[in-house]
Amino acid sequence: MSSGRIHYTEMYEMLTLMSPPLGLGKRCPSKVAYKRLVLMNMPVAEDMTVHFTSTLMALIRTALDIKIAKGGADRQQLDSELQKETLAIWPHLSQKMLDLLVPMPKASDLTVGKIYAAMMIMDYYKQSKVKKQRQQLEEQKNAPMFQRMEPSSLPQEIIANAKALPYLQQDPVPGL
Repeated sequence: MSSGRIHYTEMYEMLTLMSPPLGLGKRCPSKVAYKRLVLMNMPVAEDMTVHFTSTLMALIRTALDIKIAKGGADRQQLDSELQKETLAIWPHLSQKMLDLLVPMPKASDLTVGKIYAAMMIMDYYKQSKVKKQRQQLEEQKNAPMFQRMEPSSLPQEIIANAKALPYLQQDPVPGL
């Protein structure tokens, strides 16, 4: 088994550098990689690293779709079932190693899934904001620069001041 820790941002790089089926490959869009990392959901330590053993097992689980919580499935239940099945296969496995292979993070723990879910939300927000700005620019391009205003839509003060101006008064012009 491998040991050591890896920074959570390096997991993204690692996934894109590894070829499928375990990794995602170099041309993988970031959204696909983020979704994969959300499914992996390993706990993140205070130094923002994850254990490499947990990472490797999560890669295998997601690649082979082994007890992965999708569509509202109970993640804790699936992780518990996988821990029981792992103990059935390797009965002499220590609890410490079992917790590394199939971590069971608490709801309050920071996980890779939470980090990358937040990153996906931020990406969607940015895209939505850019789309709205583009739509506003298109609307401005199509709108006429000057729009005719009806006198009834002007404030009464402006209408009164305009009537007082001498060049706006209608006097008969001599010779016409």
